Amino acid sequence: MLLRFLPLLIINLLVLSPAWSQPAKMVKDANPGGGWGAIWNTRMVRFGNAIYFMGDDGVHGSELWKSNGTAIGTVMVKDINPGKESSRPSRLMVATNQLFFVADDGVHGQELWRTDGTAAGTRLVKELTPGNNEESAISYESLGTVGSTLLFGFVQNYENRLWLSDGTAAGTLMLKNLEPGLGVSGYINYKGRLYFSANDGVHGKELWQSDGTVAGTTLTKDLTPGEVGTVISDMIVFQAKLYFFADTTYQNNAKGKPHGSGLWQSDGTATGTGQVYDIKPAVKALYNVQNLTRAGDRLYFHLIKQTQVTTTEIWKSDGTAGGTGLVKAIDKAGVYALAPLGNSVLFTAKDPAHGMQLWKSDGTPAGTGLLKSIADSKSGFGIGFDLGVIKSTLFFSADDGVHGIELWQTDGTPAGTKLSQDIDPGNPPQPRITPTSQPTHGLVKLTRQPVPNPKQFRVLSTDGLYFIADDGVHGRELYRIPYNSVK
Repeated sequence: MLLRFLPLLIINLLVLSPAWSQPAKMVKDANPGGGWGAIWNTRMVRFGNAIYFMGDDGVHGSELWKSNGTAIGTVMVKDINPGKESSRPSRLMVATNQLFFVADDGVHGQELWRTDGTAAGTRLVKELTPGNNEESAISYESLGTVGSTLLFGFVQNYENRLWLSDGTAAGTLMLKNLEPGLGVSGYINYKGRLYFSANDGVHGKELWQSDGTVAGTTLTKDLTPGEVGTVISDMIVFQAKLYFFADTTYQNNAKGKPHGSGLWQSDGTATGTGQVYDIKPAVKALYNVQNLTRAGDRLYFHLIKQTQVTTTEIWKSDGTAGGTGLVKAIDKAGVYALAPLGNSVLFTAKDPAHGMQLWKSDGTPAGTGLLKSIADSKSGFGIGFDLGVIKSTLFFSADDGVHGIELWQTDGTPAGTKLSQDIDPGNPPQPRITPTSQPTHGLVKLTRQPVPNPKQFRVLSTDGLYFIADDGVHGRELYRIPYNSVK
């Protein structure tokens, strides 16, 4: 009898199943019955065989949690601030054998902590600001890690200086009399060293490097001679060299004279650090370059020309002056995010005709344009922001004007760009007139409010893609797309 109805059953399953047969699943309902869910605005990082984040089970407050992708392996690491009070762990930074973060145990205020992934191995590193001081002296502009050493900013007597920590109290001290540059885009690991922008009071803000020792923390090159300093951003490793944008004219150009960042490269030495391409002569207008992104054998970025009419241009580079140039000018369109997919780059762009949509560039003028109109310009926001790439599929959030902000996918073709999963079937499309209905910056559905940094709220691991979502029932919880579920 079963065989008789089996073909009909298969047909029904094919009709009812979404495109990816429910690839994303909630890992665990960590806060059962909690209307807000277990996870709020939190940075997620991969450390060892698990991901770490700030979670709240409704009993212990916001504490440090970890997950190996299973319900039983999703647990609180330690109740740092005992009881219902929260330690609010933040600024998670991974070293070789330890994870650094900032937390408040209710006694010492916001201070530097470390963990090896166990409750016993989770402890206060050093009390840098004595007493329960809510106004922490840690600047939170953590530069990054070199091996098992953390480099971070620490404010003392109203001065922000570069410190280091090996995870011990004795090994936590000022590294050098440097004022570190701001922003998570201002540091990168390259050839076993950490590269960042900093100001020593003599050269202005310039490119520095450190191996985690005093002697090994040196100025790479004074790109703008004197105390003026250089605006450095978007550092990325490409073809065994460090590439970045550097504006050496921002401070010392006359008012109204064009300025802007050129494309630079460095092999870590002063002689091997130089400008690849000066964009100003090609643009001949005030501009801003952003989103240096590696895709296959090219670098992509976009710039904004600020003339009487603001326009956006997509550029590419193979790392040489001759191979750097304009791909296509997108008239009256704003570009907001770039994501690599194979040798092409996908990006969100907004123009008067289509609103916010998904675009693509393969590095040619003919191959640069609207990939697919997900929603009309009046009914929805269309494209959101990227979550991550598994194999040859990019997952992202979007609102098509019907399902609300949900999980989408693309293989880089119009036919392969589709709704991946309606995680919250009751999630209505967002009215464009509502200020809080902006795209959720990399989250499928976290909150009506936008969040500041899409990259912080998801993590791509070897076993899949982790992100935060709200199915309308359990609140904000941890979700995972298993690597093997994607073809």
